[in-house]
Amino acid sequence: MGKKVQKTMNYRLIIFVSFICLFFTKNSFSQADTIKKQDTQSRYNPGLLWRFTGFEPRYGKEGEKYDRLVVDICYNDWLGDKNGTKTQWYSIGYNINLLFDVPFNKQSTASMGIGLSFSHVNLMNNGVLRSNDSLETTTLTPHFAGETPRKMNKFVANYIEIPVEFRFRSPGYQHFKFHLGFKAGVRISSFERWKEGSKKFKEFNHPDIARFRYGITARIGIRNWALFGSFFISDLFTNSQSSQLLPYSFGISLSLF
Repeated sequence: MGKKVQKTMNYRLIIFVSFICLFFTKNSFSQADTIKKQDTQSRYNPGLLWRFTGFEPRYGKEGEKYDRLVVDICYNDWLGDKNGTKTQWYSIGYNINLLFDVPFNKQSTASMGIGLSFSHVNLMNNGVLRSNDSLETTTLTPHFAGETPRKMNKFVANYIEIPVEFRFRSPGYQHFKFHLGFKAGVRISSFERWKEGSKKFKEFNHPDIARFRYGITARIGIRNWALFGSFFISDLFTNSQSSQLLPYSFGISLSLF
């Protein structure tokens, strides 16, 4: 009887030890798998959030997604009938781009970006935008003789736009990238602002300023930094008798996510 009890105890001990070993083995593999997922997750999340591990890792499913929230800090200027006026070097504006990234393959070496963009144009210059309401024209000219010189003269415009980009990247996390695209949008506000002595003025009435604009864009860089440029092939003013000005900008892009 004693031997039978002892044998039963031995069987139970073996089963218990086997269960403990199985549990710790499974737990070790589970922890290793979790570490692997977190490591993959932290390495491949893009932009400044690349260490964030709050989202499910995407390896083995679809291509990694990059450049979904992009901020451009850029210099603004015009090409065309500037009539001897000059744009100041501190004509700095910005774009905030919220984009879907649609990979074409699992390596994410090619994708398309499409979304919404807010663009703020800030163009400091030493000229004057002169409007003729009866002719519905606007002309950029230098100051006339005898006029009070303007201080801090600038043109400001804000746009909501739809950007579309075709994106090409080298494989891997530290990738080289090249984006070529276009965007079109609508102007939501614009004005010219300046100072004469201690007085401040703001002019909203430019009768033929274009409501819509469209142009081409490009980015080239590494990982979440890039050089950015845009050139608009639509004129700033619609009347053929107005100054024919084509806006452009260039600067630095930072991909936040």
